[in-house]
Amino acid sequence: MYSIGDYVVIHDVPISYVSSAYNGLVAQVVDSKPVDNVYYVTVCGYEERGSFEVEENYLSLYEDDEEEEDCYHDSHYRNSVLEPILIMQSMFTHEEFIGFLKGNILKYRLRLGHKDDIQKEMDKIQRYEQWLAEAEEGKGITV
Repeated sequence: MYSIGDYVVIHDVPISYVSSAYNGLVAQVVDSKPVDNVYYVTVCGYEERGSFEVEENYLSLYEDDEEEEDCYHDSHYRNSVLEPILIMQSMFTHEEFIGFLKGNILKYRLRLGHKDDIQKEMDKIQRYEQWLAEAEEGKGITV
């Protein structure tokens, strides 16, 4: 059960629903219908689009894991309310997003050993390759 003002992540909403376009994004609960287990949410960064209904089973509480180290997410990404990669996926065309992912794979390969720890760079390459495979299959990427 969520309360008004809680930040939640929208996930696994079937493509046939309007809210599926916001899978993976953080939203804020603005109202609820507890009897129906439905919440009205507004997606952070998309407030001008208003609120919409999402069933409780498609929401999870947003948890800020600032303390936890993550080789894929530097602190400047973890401190963002929205995941930039998910915003890019929703805003870019499919072809633009594929190009972005390929470009980052190339960037990390070319600078390997010249900026960050080699293992950290290799982890980033593997993550972008995973995202590329998911995107080429037409799936939403997993963060």
